[in-house]
Amino acid sequence: NEEAVARAIAACPVPVVSAVGHETDFTIADFVADLRAPTPSAAAELVVSTREQIEEQIETASVKLGQLLRYRLLQSRRRLHDRGIDRAEALLQWEIGRGFQRVDDLDYRLRHAFRERLDVGRRRVLEAESALQAMDLRVRFSRTHRRLEAAEAAAARLLRERLVQKRARFDRLSAQLEQLSPLKVLERGYAIVQGEAGTVIKDAAEAPPPASIRIRLARGGLKAVVTDNKPA
Repeated sequence: NEEAVARAIAACPVPVVSAVGHETDFTIADFVADLRAPTPSAAAELVVSTREQIEEQIETASVKLGQLLRYRLLQSRRRLHDRGIDRAEALLQWEIGRGFQRVDDLDYRLRHAFRERLDVGRRRVLEAESALQAMDLRVRFSRTHRRLEAAEAAAARLLRERLVQKRARFDRLSAQLEQLSPLKVLERGYAIVQGEAGTVIKDAAEAPPPASIRIRLARGGLKAVVTDNKPA
């Protein structure tokens, strides 16, 4: 609905049919186009003649041609009869033969033209249908929906695979951590001795009497006071 479009349509050497697709709306293009249609489908019907219309035109032309031939034959026969010339009858027969030949030729041309018009009409209809199908939003939405479903399925599959990988790595790390945990040592009867500050005591000299110590066992712990730190 712009001036540039309207000027382009007005300057176009090819006939233009405006078919915006909204019957209640009017655009500038509707007033400069050669023909206006309410919808693209209606435009296709206006441009392309139907088979019934073409057959009716051929039938009408055939009837008129027969009437014209009969009229010409009557005129020729009347002239020949008035002149009374025998040779004219032979000439008339020759003219009639030529007329029949022309009729056959015209019949062949009409049939050939009819087939060509039908083929052109079919091609135009197929092209219009293809264009309409390509512009159909339902087809585009269906394709987009299928792509989204495929993307969602791929994302869910990738997420499950990542979760399985993370779970397996977590299980391996948990097993390694459990093997290296000092609590496993405590399960075998060992203990951890800590000073008052919570530091681990590794040497008896680090806890001179009467130092307070804490002993951590596999289950629970003990508090004790050092009375002797002589080497064992």
